[in-house]
Amino acid sequence: MFDKEKWQKINLSQYRDLKIKEKENDNSIIEGISFENLLIKKGILSKIPFAIKDNFSIAEETTTSASKIIRNFIPNYNSTIFLKLINEGAVPLFKSNLDELAMGGTGLTSNYGPVYNPFNKKYILGGSSSGSNYLVADGTVSFSIGSDTGDSVRKPASFTGIVGFKPTWGLVSRNGLYDFAPTWDTVAWFTKNIKESAILLDILQGFDPLDQSSMHPKDKNYFENIEMNNEKYKIITIPSLEKDILDEEILQDYKKAIEILRKDGHEIIEILDDDYKLLSSILVIYKVISSTEAFSCNSNLTGFHFGANFGKEGDYEDKVIHARTKGFGYEVKKRFLFSQEAKYNDKNYYLKAVKLRRKVNEEINRILSKGDVLLIPSTPNLANNINNLNKIKFNNLLNSFLILFNSNGSPSLTMPITKNGHLSTAINFSSLPFNDKKIFKIANRLEELIK
Repeated sequence: MFDKEKWQKINLSQYRDLKIKEKENDNSIIEGISFENLLIKKGILSKIPFAIKDNFSIAEETTTSASKIIRNFIPNYNSTIFLKLINEGAVPLFKSNLDELAMGGTGLTSNYGPVYNPFNKKYILGGSSSGSNYLVADGTVSFSIGSDTGDSVRKPASFTGIVGFKPTWGLVSRNGLYDFAPTWDTVAWFTKNIKESAILLDILQGFDPLDQSSMHPKDKNYFENIEMNNEKYKIITIPSLEKDILDEEILQDYKKAIEILRKDGHEIIEILDDDYKLLSSILVIYKVISSTEAFSCNSNLTGFHFGANFGKEGDYEDKVIHARTKGFGYEVKKRFLFSQEAKYNDKNYYLKAVKLRRKVNEEINRILSKGDVLLIPSTPNLANNINNLNKIKFNNLLNSFLILFNSNGSPSLTMPITKNGHLSTAINFSSLPFNDKKIFKIANRLEELIK
């Protein structure tokens, strides 16, 4: 639970300023938030400090998405989730760093500097929600808000031994979140434990007319109903994924989690299908569709409408080309170019990817329908040494498996089995859309059993 007693004793204005100075060299913070000017009400989260990824709009606060092209953009409205948090008393202290425009999985592609693993600077902590991960992992804030488009909260959480949760798509409003790929983007968050994560979903869920993808919730009171009460679940596993595990510690702790749940009386259902070629296409599908959506969503970043134009002389086209050349980093440019090739070549890979995505969603939904929740290792490997990033096996299905739950909109939660700094191990629970409560129940039960 959130440590309210601790934070009630701290002057958060002084604490914010002190931490900004202390953390100048780790790049986790883009800037402090002037919360003194906000109308923060009393509520469930009174005086609990948090950080928010710098791709969420906060009125009168610079919001950059870690990109040079909008480095001086100041929105005139607050994102819906930001308002919900301060209405419950939470205090926003920091805008946290991220991979530029949320396009990256390492934490190393921000224009405000790379963010390394807080427990060992030689290792990554993942992205794109890198700063949000860091600030919870090292105890600077109680929780943090990120966005999860492919696995941008859940996979990083596994590299620092904390909890990362992505709710059902549409359950939490995206109003005020800078779109990367709207059909994949989900507001997500980092916490120290499962119950804290459930409290945040209680606060943040709900229909929002300002978000066209917003849905009416089918459930409520996640925290209040988090205990199992002698319920027994059907836990789905996929044994063939074990061959993709690259570190023995992960394999052993994954099997340990399964055995703990089995002994607790839950039924373990093994999916023994041998052919996962369809699911293995998810990484290509994701790259094609998300890059194409990203190009569309960011087409207004010309250097004129907001942000910086970089002072180029010439006609409008020359100025836009100059602004985008100077304003976007390599990873963003690469994805934009890839999107154009995918959509406008003779074979129209984008259209094919959209059709294939539908089939992949049907397949993962078929698997999820065989039980209550699916249990998998959250990653095939421990946190990567930065010098070994070029050796990552992207053709490894387990490495891309979490993306499936962005594709079909499922709730998905990563939790640690061992908390050992950058050598932490973690597992992931996912289920059919709107089964968020089931995930919290079984994850909370496992957390209690492994304490």
